Amino acid sequence: LSLDEEWGPMRKHLLEAMRDAKHYQKEESIITAFQGCGAIIVCPESDQVVSRSFDEWSSKLQEGHAKNEDQKELLLRNPLNTPAMLAIQGVSRIERQLASGKGMDSDSFKNGQYLCTGYDVYLSKEPGVFESMALVHSRVRRVIFCMINKDDGGLGGTGSAVSVHELPGTNHRFRA
Repeated sequence: LSLDEEWGPMRKHLLEAMRDAKHYQKEESIITAFQGCGAIIVCPESDQVVSRSFDEWSSKLQEGHAKNEDQKELLLRNPLNTPAMLAIQGVSRIERQLASGKGMDSDSFKNGQYLCTGYDVYLSKEPGVFESMALVHSRVRRVIFCMINKDDGGLGGTGSAVSVHELPGTNHRFRA
């Protein structure tokens, strides 16, 4: 597809990522921890959202991971609970549900060896270095973000030399 043809779906999904970020704005502690970021993962073949970070955050709260404010604070401090990581966890949850009861030798399991193979990730803010490497390991197709991350952006949005997705020693790269 040309950029003109891709722009419509990209714009639509970037707006979805921005809406995902707005869900977090109900609570001050979440805004501070997530810095207004939202993340969604999209299957480009079907143009459907596969996972939303806020949905995963909500499911963690509903599953009883945060029975009180202290436990919720611990969830917020957990480095695995950033919007990008939560969206990846959402894909993982879906893959586990699909392969459940079929065993590790099933086609459902074998086809999902890398969680996000071929998926596009849309973020309202550039992912940090840690999140960027998680996206490399997840084998995403590309990452599209709205705002640069001046603090620890991992995809070169600030023009810095840090572009995790282009490191020479990695065995996977994606477009950003």
